[in-house]
Amino acid sequence: HAVGGGAAGADAAWKWEGALGPTLSFAPDYSGAGTHKVSVGLGFYLRYGRISLSNTSGFVTRHREDDVFRGLSFDLKQSDWLRLNVSMRIDNGRNSSDIRGLEGVDDVRRTLRARFSATAQLTPAWKLGAGLNSDILGRGGGNFLDLGVSYDRRVSPSTTWSTGGGVTFADARYMQS
Repeated sequence: HAVGGGAAGADAAWKWEGALGPTLSFAPDYSGAGTHKVSVGLGFYLRYGRISLSNTSGFVTRHREDDVFRGLSFDLKQSDWLRLNVSMRIDNGRNSSDIRGLEGVDDVRRTLRARFSATAQLTPAWKLGAGLNSDILGRGGGNFLDLGVSYDRRVSPSTTWSTGGGVTFADARYMQS
């Protein structure tokens, strides 16, 4: 979906859309943990044109085919093959005494994280992505870079099957925390 153009293109791009629904997560207690937790919640996202707000990632509507990032985000550029995005979100940190296996490890303070990402749609099915995530208040959360590739296959007009893989690189402060 290209953004911009004449008045008709601009009007079409600046429409409201959103999603609301249940979320189910099975994830490690912390990055690298051998124990896992199950979380159930309510996820939402709301978008107006190139601006979006979400408490979870991964939501899309049938209208749009791009990913939704957590927090408040803004698409700097969006074309048929390239998307550049910047977003900010609150990172709630971690109280290490509350998590089995992290007793004695320093707590991570709540902070504000910024993310700059680029996504290239190589073909209708293949997508490459990269994102730099940084603790912009310098509260000990560190920085990391993620790189990924995904393959989407349309199963029906309203269902897409996706698979992908990725790798994350982090600085010493992020790994320490």
